[in-house]
Amino acid sequence: VSTSPILTADSAVILVRLEHPARISVAFGETPTLGNRADYSTQTNQAAVRIAGLDSGKRYFYRVVAENDNATNRVLGQVRSFELPVFSSANVVDRAELTVFPARPSANATAYAIFFDRQDRVIGGLVPQLRVDSEQVSATKFSEVAGLYQAALDFQATSRQIVRTSLLLDGEEYAGATALFDPNLEDRAPGLEQ
Repeated sequence: VSTSPILTADSAVILVRLEHPARISVAFGETPTLGNRADYSTQTNQAAVRIAGLDSGKRYFYRVVAENDNATNRVLGQVRSFELPVFSSANVVDRAELTVFPARPSANATAYAIFFDRQDRVIGGLVPQLRVDSEQVSATKFSEVAGLYQAALDFQATSRQIVRTSLLLDGEEYAGATALFDPNLEDRAPGLEQ
């Protein structure tokens, strides 16, 4: 189980990667005993699980739970934690983060972007753009929820291709990310034994 969180001031998106497809959920809470749960409904080996309604500036703990359809095989990830940033009252961008998930998509992916000020506070209300270096990939405009900007990427080619994306704001590049698009990837995913 591999995880990485994308954090806004009031939510987290936990990016989960597994060796084998499973139903994924994230147990979370303000203490290591957790107590709450967010589910991802389909069986997959890569999921983005959103946890909403959190309080900015607070520390939260989480654990990924992966299980097969009849819950006879369960894998628990390590208990990890994150601290949510707070919203910025100014719109002066110091840095940005761009993540394309999954990093090895078969045909579709999501670009996640967050902008921060000098005090690492999240900046909302911006109008960033996503530049893609391939004519084989189309990208939607960013939508924003509480300082988390998301854009959908769609791959239209029939062969593997490494694609670079750049996060732009007012013509200036703030971050970049690469992803390997492979239309044959789904055929090679191993199954979870039931």
